[in-house]
Amino acid sequence: MGIEKAELKVLVADEIGSGLGEALLQAQARVQETRGAAKALSGVKDELKSISQAVVTEWKEGRVKLDTEDPSAVPKYVVEVLMLAARRIHDRAENEARSVLMAEGEVTGIRAAIRQVADLRGKEALKAQALKLSEASPDNGGPRPPGAHPGPTLKAQRIAEETEGLPAMNVDAPMPRVKPPKQPGRGSKKATRATHS
Repeated sequence: MGIEKAELKVLVADEIGSGLGEALLQAQARVQETRGAAKALSGVKDELKSISQAVVTEWKEGRVKLDTEDPSAVPKYVVEVLMLAARRIHDRAENEARSVLMAEGEVTGIRAAIRQVADLRGKEALKAQALKLSEASPDNGGPRPPGAHPGPTLKAQRIAEETEGLPAMNVDAPMPRVKPPKQPGRGSKKATRATHS
C-alpha cells in the first residue's frame, strides 16, 4: 500500500468521523427534545387531572349553577371529556418516553461507530507514518518521488544475481530460421483415409 493511499484513508476517516460527530450531536438534541416533550405532556396530564377535580369540587359545593333540566349531566360530561383528554395525553407521554429510549439507542450506536472510525483512522495513520519512515530510511536510498516505481521485485533481483556471471547475448544478431519438423501422416492420402474410415 502506498503512502498516498494510506493518507487518503486517513482523510476519509476524518470526514466520516466529522459526519458522525454531527449526527451524534443531532441525535443527542433529539433525545433532549423528546425528554422535554415527555415532561411537558406529563405536566399537561397532571394539570388536566387537577382541573377535572376542581370542576367536581365546585359542583359539589354548589358554586356551579346551570340552567338545564339535569344539572349533573353537564359536569359529568365535562369530567368525562377531561379524563379522556388526560388518558390521551398520558398515552402520548408514554409514546414520547419510548421515543427517548429509541433516540438514546441511536446515540449509543453512533458513539460505537465513532469509536470504530477513530480506531480505523489511528491504524491508517500509523501505517502511513510507518511507510514514510521506511521509504526515508537509508536502506532505500531516501524518499522516492510520488508515483515512482518502488524498485525491482525480489524475483527480478534474484534473476539479475543469477545472470550476473553469464556471457551477454547479442540481441542485434538475426535469429536463425528453424524449420518445424514434419508431422507424420499429415497431408498424405493414407492418413486421411485412415481417420475417416
